[in-house]
Amino acid sequence: MQNILLDEAENIYVIDFSETGIRNAVSDFARLEAIVKIEMTRLEGEADLKDLVEFEAALASQPRLGDLPPFRYRGTDPMVEKAYKVICLLRELADRVTLFEKDIVPYHLALLQWTYPVVSYGSASPWQKRLAAFSAGLIVRKILELEGRSGP
Repeated sequence: MQNILLDEAENIYVIDFSETGIRNAVSDFARLEAIVKIEMTRLEGEADLKDLVEFEAALASQPRLGDLPPFRYRGTDPMVEKAYKVICLLRELADRVTLFEKDIVPYHLALLQWTYPVVSYGSASPWQKRLAAFSAGLIVRKILELEGRSGP
Protein backbone atom coordinates (compact mmCIF):
# COMPACT_ATOMS: atom_id res chain seq x y z
CA MET A 1 0.00 0.00 0.00
CA GLN A 2 2.98 2.33 0.45
CA ASN A 3 3.34 2.50 -3.34
CA ILE A 4 -0.27 3.45 -4.06
CA LEU A 5 -1.15 7.10 -3.71
CA LEU A 6 -4.64 8.57 -3.73
CA ASP A 7 -5.21 12.31 -4.12
CA GLU A 8 -8.13 14.42 -2.92
CA ALA A 9 -10.00 13.77 -6.20
CA GLU A 10 -9.57 10.00 -5.69
CA ASN A 11 -7.10 9.66 -8.56
CA ILE A 12 -4.88 6.63 -8.07
CA TYR A 13 -1.12 6.83 -8.63
CA VAL A 14 1.16 3.81 -8.49
CA ILE A 15 4.87 4.31 -7.84
CA ASP A 16 7.93 2.02 -7.51
CA PHE A 17 7.94 -0.47 -10.33
CA SER A 18 10.75 -2.68 -8.96
CA GLU A 19 8.91 -5.94 -9.69
CA THR A 20 7.77 -5.28 -13.23
CA GLY A 21 8.21 -7.95 -15.83
CA ILE A 22 6.69 -9.67 -18.81
CA ARG A 23 3.40 -11.23 -17.75
CA ASN A 24 -0.30 -11.16 -18.44
CA ALA A 25 -1.75 -7.63 -18.45
CA VAL A 26 -4.14 -8.51 -15.63
CA SER A 27 -1.31 -9.40 -13.25
CA ASP A 28 -0.76 -5.85 -12.07
CA PHE A 29 -4.45 -5.40 -11.29
CA ALA A 30 -4.49 -8.71 -9.42
CA ARG A 31 -1.44 -7.67 -7.43
CA LEU A 32 -3.14 -4.48 -6.33
CA GLU A 33 -6.23 -6.48 -5.38
CA ALA A 34 -4.18 -8.76 -3.14
CA ILE A 35 -2.59 -5.75 -1.43
CA VAL A 36 -5.90 -3.93 -0.97
CA LYS A 37 -7.81 -6.84 0.53
CA ILE A 38 -5.04 -7.94 2.89
CA GLU A 39 -3.58 -4.59 3.95
CA MET A 40 -6.62 -2.28 3.88
CA THR A 41 -8.91 -4.36 6.05
CA ARG A 42 -9.00 -4.95 9.79
CA LEU A 43 -7.91 -8.44 10.78
CA GLU A 44 -7.48 -8.73 14.53
CA GLY A 45 -9.03 -12.05 15.44
CA GLU A 46 -11.12 -15.08 14.55
CA ALA A 47 -14.32 -13.08 13.99
CA ASP A 48 -12.61 -10.73 11.52
CA LEU A 49 -11.05 -13.72 9.75
CA LYS A 50 -14.41 -15.46 9.41
CA ASP A 51 -16.05 -12.33 7.98
CA LEU A 52 -13.18 -11.73 5.54
CA VAL A 53 -13.18 -15.35 4.34
CA GLU A 54 -16.87 -14.90 3.48
CA PHE A 55 -15.91 -11.68 1.64
CA GLU A 56 -13.14 -13.59 -0.17
CA ALA A 57 -15.53 -16.36 -1.19
CA ALA A 58 -17.79 -13.79 -2.84
CA LEU A 59 -14.82 -12.24 -4.64
CA ALA A 60 -13.90 -15.66 -6.03
CA SER A 61 -17.44 -16.48 -7.14
CA GLN A 62 -17.69 -14.63 -10.44
CA PRO A 63 -17.49 -16.83 -13.58
CA ARG A 64 -16.18 -14.20 -16.02
CA LEU A 65 -13.80 -11.27 -15.80
CA GLY A 66 -16.47 -8.74 -16.83
CA ASP A 67 -18.83 -9.80 -14.02
CA LEU A 68 -18.43 -7.92 -10.77
CA PRO A 69 -18.49 -10.04 -7.61
CA PRO A 70 -21.25 -9.66 -5.05
CA PHE A 71 -20.47 -7.79 -1.83
CA ARG A 72 -20.79 -10.17 1.11
CA TYR A 73 -19.50 -8.98 4.42
CA ARG A 74 -21.14 -9.16 7.84
CA GLY A 75 -18.40 -7.52 9.88
CA THR A 76 -18.10 -3.96 11.12
CA ASP A 77 -14.94 -2.74 9.38
CA PRO A 78 -15.91 0.16 7.05
CA MET A 79 -12.67 -0.33 5.12
CA VAL A 80 -13.97 -3.60 3.67
CA GLU A 81 -16.59 -1.76 1.63
CA LYS A 82 -13.90 0.65 0.40
CA ALA A 83 -11.65 -2.29 -0.47
CA TYR A 84 -14.55 -3.87 -2.35
CA LYS A 85 -15.07 -0.71 -4.42
CA VAL A 86 -11.37 -0.54 -5.26
CA ILE A 87 -11.36 -4.25 -6.20
CA CYS A 88 -14.38 -3.72 -8.47
CA LEU A 89 -12.57 -0.83 -10.15
CA LEU A 90 -9.42 -2.94 -10.57
CA ARG A 91 -11.43 -5.75 -12.13
CA GLU A 92 -13.24 -3.35 -14.46
CA LEU A 93 -9.86 -2.02 -15.59
CA ALA A 94 -8.49 -5.54 -16.02
CA ASP A 95 -11.53 -6.37 -18.14
CA ARG A 96 -10.91 -3.28 -20.27
CA VAL A 97 -7.26 -4.08 -20.99
CA THR A 98 -8.10 -7.61 -22.08
CA LEU A 99 -10.65 -6.28 -24.61
CA PHE A 100 -12.92 -9.17 -25.57
CA GLU A 101 -11.32 -11.83 -23.35
CA LYS A 102 -13.78 -12.82 -20.61
CA ASP A 103 -11.85 -15.77 -19.15
CA ILE A 104 -11.17 -14.99 -15.50
CA VAL A 105 -8.68 -17.84 -15.01
CA PRO A 106 -5.62 -15.71 -15.96
CA TYR A 107 -6.77 -13.11 -13.43
CA HIS A 108 -7.21 -15.77 -10.74
CA LEU A 109 -3.79 -17.26 -11.53
CA ALA A 110 -2.21 -13.83 -11.15
CA LEU A 111 -4.18 -13.22 -7.96
CA LEU A 112 -2.95 -16.55 -6.63
CA GLN A 113 0.64 -15.58 -7.53
CA TRP A 114 0.36 -12.45 -5.36
CA THR A 115 -1.82 -13.85 -2.57
CA TYR A 116 -0.26 -17.16 -1.57
CA PRO A 117 3.27 -15.84 -0.83
CA VAL A 118 1.82 -13.65 1.94
CA VAL A 119 1.85 -16.78 4.14
CA SER A 120 5.65 -16.49 4.27
CA TYR A 121 6.01 -12.72 4.72
CA GLY A 122 7.73 -11.78 7.95
CA SER A 123 5.85 -8.48 8.03
CA ALA A 124 2.42 -10.14 7.77
CA SER A 125 0.51 -10.90 10.94
CA PRO A 126 -0.52 -14.49 11.68
CA TRP A 127 -4.11 -13.48 10.86
CA GLN A 128 -3.07 -12.03 7.49
CA LYS A 129 -1.17 -15.22 6.73
CA ARG A 130 -4.25 -17.31 7.52
CA LEU A 131 -6.43 -15.06 5.36
CA ALA A 132 -3.95 -15.40 2.48
CA ALA A 133 -4.00 -19.19 2.82
CA PHE A 134 -7.81 -19.32 2.84
CA SER A 135 -7.96 -16.90 -0.09
CA ALA A 136 -5.47 -18.96 -2.09
CA GLY A 137 -7.55 -22.08 -1.46
CA LEU A 138 -10.72 -20.35 -2.64
CA ILE A 139 -8.95 -19.11 -5.77
CA VAL A 140 -7.61 -22.59 -6.59
CA ARG A 141 -11.04 -24.11 -6.05
CA LYS A 142 -12.58 -21.58 -8.47
CA ILE A 143 -9.90 -22.20 -11.10
CA LEU A 144 -10.52 -25.95 -10.91
CA GLU A 145 -14.28 -25.38 -11.15
CA LEU A 146 -13.91 -23.12 -14.18
CA GLU A 147 -11.62 -25.58 -15.91
CA GLY A 148 -14.16 -28.35 -15.39
CA ARG A 149 -12.13 -30.25 -12.84
CA SER A 150 -13.23 -31.37 -9.45
CA GLY A 151 -11.35 -30.07 -6.44
CA PRO A 152 -9.18 -32.17 -4.15
